[in-house]
Amino acid sequence: MRRRLLRGVLAAGLAAAVATTGTAQPARADIPGDVTLPPAGPTVTLFFNIWRIVRGGPTASEIESLIQQAISAVNDAENQIISHLDALEAARATADARAYGREFLNYPVIRQSFAIYTLASNASRAAALDYEDLRKVGREAGDEIGHALEVVYPIALAAAEDAGWTEAAKANLRNEYRLANELMVQKLEPTCSISDTPLAPPSPWAVERRYDCVAADGGRASATELYLGGVRQGPAVNVDQLKVDAAIHSSWLVAVRILPTLRTP
Repeated sequence: MRRRLLRGVLAAGLAAAVATTGTAQPARADIPGDVTLPPAGPTVTLFFNIWRIVRGGPTASEIESLIQQAISAVNDAENQIISHLDALEAARATADARAYGREFLNYPVIRQSFAIYTLASNASRAAALDYEDLRKVGREAGDEIGHALEVVYPIALAAAEDAGWTEAAKANLRNEYRLANELMVQKLEPTCSISDTPLAPPSPWAVERRYDCVAADGGRASATELYLGGVRQGPAVNVDQLKVDAAIHSSWLVAVRILPTLRTP
C-alpha cells in the first residue's frame, strides 16, 4: 500500500511538472556560512521534492503541497532551459529535457502500462548522454547541459522507481547523477581575477584592488578593496560570495546546492 501511495505521488507531482589573475579557489560542494544564497530555483525545488518523496517519504498532509511545488518546478525549469539555450553542443540535451518534461504530462497513464519501462530506460539513457556530453564540451555549453540534466535525472529516478528497478540499478543511477554533479561543481565553478589600479594622482600609496568573477554562463560579479600604504581599508572582499552572485543563473549553483544531499547514503 505504501509503495502504491509513493508511486501515486510521483505520478501526480511529475506529470505536471586572493590569487594571481585568472585563478580560482578549489572546487567544492559546500557553501561557507558567511555566503548569502539567492532563493532556490525551479530545478533545486524539483530535486528536493522528488528526493524527499523517493528517499524520505511525505506524510499524507504534505502530499498536496509537494505535488503543487513539483508542478511549478517542472514548468519553471522548462522555461529556464529555453532561456539558456545558446550553444549548439547543448541542443540535444536541452531538447531531451523539454521532451521528457512534456512526456510526463501523460505520466499517470504511462505508469500503468508497459510504457513505464520504456520511459525509465530512455530517460536514464538520455541522462547518461548528458553526463558524457558534459565531460566533452566547454564551460558555456556545459552550463546549459547542466540545466538539462538536472531535469532529466530526477525524471529518470522517478520512472525507475515506478518501473520496479532493482535496488542495485537505482543505486547505480543515483551514483551516476552524483558523479555528474561532482563534475559540474569542478568544471563550471566561476573563475575570478584580481587587478590593482593606482588611484589619481598615480601613486603606489593608494591602490584599488578589483575582484572580477565570471560564471560559466557569462554572469559576472565584482567588488573592490582600497589599500593605503599597503594596508587594506575596510573589510576584505568575500570571493565566495562573488562567485555565488556571478553564478545566480548558472547550473553550477544548482549542483553546489544539491550535491551534499546526493552524497548521503
